[in-house]
Amino acid sequence: MLTLERLKTVLSYDAETGEWRWIFLRGRVVDRAAGGPDSDGYLRVKIAGIHYRLNRLAVFYMTGEWPDGEVDHRDLDRTNNKWVNLRAATKTQNEGNKKARIDSLTGVKGVRRSNKSLSRPFEARIRTDGKRKSLGHFETIEGASAAYQAAAKEAFGEFARS
Repeated sequence: MLTLERLKTVLSYDAETGEWRWIFLRGRVVDRAAGGPDSDGYLRVKIAGIHYRLNRLAVFYMTGEWPDGEVDHRDLDRTNNKWVNLRAATKTQNEGNKKARIDSLTGVKGVRRSNKSLSRPFEARIRTDGKRKSLGHFETIEGASAAYQAAAKEAFGEFARS
């Protein structure tokens, strides 16, 4: 397990810019940018054969403790590791802070077209704690969106994103 002392020996972190720099790499003193994107778009580094995401390392570096759950990027930019942009989150909270899916036919988070009612063709749905819940069927996208936004605010609090 990586210790805070070891981390601060090999890497430096600028909390204002979110930039990480190698101090010591492969037995040499260096000063160069650290981190590259993983397959999910998060920046990561490899220390002693183990890959670490830099957003999680930032929490460890700043607090001295590993994050219990997930680390959320407030602005949704997975490469923005400024300290003010990071916050501890549960999986449910982190899911609340996402945009509408790219394959959404309505383009509105939490709203889909439904064939159940011709007079109310838009359904609002929310997923919390791994369970999907219908919020009802609506005549307009705006009505369904309003229902989703109200439920999201209640379920996700400050993490709610419409």
